[in-house]
Amino acid sequence: MARYKLRRQFDVSENSYGGNQMWHSKPRLVKTGCGPVALTNIFAYHLGLKLTQAEMTRLQEEITEHLHGPVVMPLQFILGAKKLFKVYGFAIATETRTCFLHRRESYANILALIRHSITLDRPVALLTGPNRLFRQTVYMPEFKNHWVLITDLDSDPRTGGNHVGVSSWGEHFRVDLDQLAGSKMFISVVSL
Repeated sequence: MARYKLRRQFDVSENSYGGNQMWHSKPRLVKTGCGPVALTNIFAYHLGLKLTQAEMTRLQEEITEHLHGPVVMPLQFILGAKKLFKVYGFAIATETRTCFLHRRESYANILALIRHSITLDRPVALLTGPNRLFRQTVYMPEFKNHWVLITDLDSDPRTGGNHVGVSSWGEHFRVDLDQLAGSKMFISVVSL
């Protein structure tokens, strides 16, 4: 089993595992605020912040302004991240990969970027697309059109299984990445 973990504990928010879109004050942001939360988590981690719920919520809402609405594409996430970090005096490099319909080569590229980024102490934003139609079962149907933050990866070379730890809704989830990719139209990852 190969384990990839961030060098520091992911404790950017007191009493929760990262931010939570449910904390937003506006109903629209409660429904569509997962992208800003993922970026807030990355920003807080890179700056070594540990915020209260009120501080995290304020930062999430500030970051929402940099992203200009619901974040539906990796490029929109990247452009908003660059603006945000620039305001705070930082330039950032970004990498992104997308896998449609669980294609083997593009999925391998996603895994390589996750491994590389986490090894460099960079949590990875993950966008999951719509659930695939006509599947008998959909893995994690609540993770459709949704941003989460990957904080660790376990890969088993014997079985080829890949499991990630993610921050979503202020909680830690253990996700079978292979099943997730197989049940969504696409998945995308962004490393900052």
